[in-house]
Amino acid sequence: MPPLVAFLLGALPLAGSSRPLAPRAALEIPSVRVVAAAAGAATTIPSRAAGPTEAAQAAGASGAAPAPAAVGVIDQSAARERSLRVAARTLAMTEAPDAAINVWDWEAGVAMAGLMQAYRQTEDPALLDAVAAWFDARLVTDPVLSHPNQATPAWAALMLYELRPDPRYLAVARRSVDYLMNRAPRVHGTLAHYDDQLWDDTLIVSVPLLARYGAQQGCASCLSLAVDELLAHARRLQDPASGRWFHGWDLSDFRAGLQPHLSAAQWARGNGWAALATTEALRWLPEDGYWQAQLRARLERQLTGLAVLQARSGLWHTVVTRNDFYEESSGSAAIAAAMLRASEAGWVDGRLRSVGLTAARAVDALVAEDGTLTRVSTGTGVAPSIEVYGQVPFDAIKPYGQGLYLIMAEAAAEAAP
Repeated sequence: MPPLVAFLLGALPLAGSSRPLAPRAALEIPSVRVVAAAAGAATTIPSRAAGPTEAAQAAGASGAAPAPAAVGVIDQSAARERSLRVAARTLAMTEAPDAAINVWDWEAGVAMAGLMQAYRQTEDPALLDAVAAWFDARLVTDPVLSHPNQATPAWAALMLYELRPDPRYLAVARRSVDYLMNRAPRVHGTLAHYDDQLWDDTLIVSVPLLARYGAQQGCASCLSLAVDELLAHARRLQDPASGRWFHGWDLSDFRAGLQPHLSAAQWARGNGWAALATTEALRWLPEDGYWQAQLRARLERQLTGLAVLQARSGLWHTVVTRNDFYEESSGSAAIAAAMLRASEAGWVDGRLRSVGLTAARAVDALVAEDGTLTRVSTGTGVAPSIEVYGQVPFDAIKPYGQGLYLIMAEAAAEAAP
């Protein structure tokens, strides 16, 4: 199958096997605290609440979504009802036996994590029952773990365990953590996504689980690995000039002296994956620690760099630097969630809160009456050229789109004025 066809069909093979690594030791945490400028000088955040840059105004971009209403007091009752609609539509997807949401992999994992956040927002016990039933049906046998993507559902399993302490939920989380720490494929010591490539996608399938498990189960080396993965990926994928993230990095191109970022796309959903994963790690790190300051500085640089590219609608284009590409909802939801979480917690400049709320309003407007989040791009590998990202379809419901909406909605409910 030609690479481009494989890419568009999501048929790229999983990362190759790797010899087992010795268990990782915990990082030594220096006693000194770094300043917030550790990752570089910050880009200026626009003084307005949010909206288009001059470039975005001039673009007349194809596939633009309508502009959202101005940020004001959020109707929490309407927000709860909308989240319940999205959750119900997500659960309806499980009725098709062969649907992606029923496969133990990243799409289902993000969807289940979203449903757990929807329970947190709505406190509807039916959601908890439904998530438990989904896991119970799949834990009759041990899930296959042959790629980091397949650790993603354990993130939600661990959240479920905290509310319903069934030992099977903790056991699958423990197995998945062990896989990530000792058996998953690596490149230069960092979790590999595909052959000798690093993708920012890998962060969402590994860091939230490692950080949560590390903090909740007293595994210092797990929490250390979560930080290590974030910083190792950032060193190769975060653009030092803008703070935004490239989608991928290739070892072979790096060794050959070529541009190692493949298509060099700053992909919206990939930026969302990286930012969300960072907030998951920050949630569990000691508040005044060295690594907390490192991650905060990098996150603020990234979110500030994204804020200045927000489109008139409040969304981001599927490649955030390409105003001629369509605006995409799931990446925008992930970025909004990270902005809202980080600003609410005081990890980043507080002005990013209004940018995140504007984005959340824009994503809300894309929820259909039946609870489908529209304008979600198909699963996207690192493309052979930046132009391919603008051709990826965005016309079907996706489990990860539903999940990212629910994660964003919970963050917006927490941050709402």
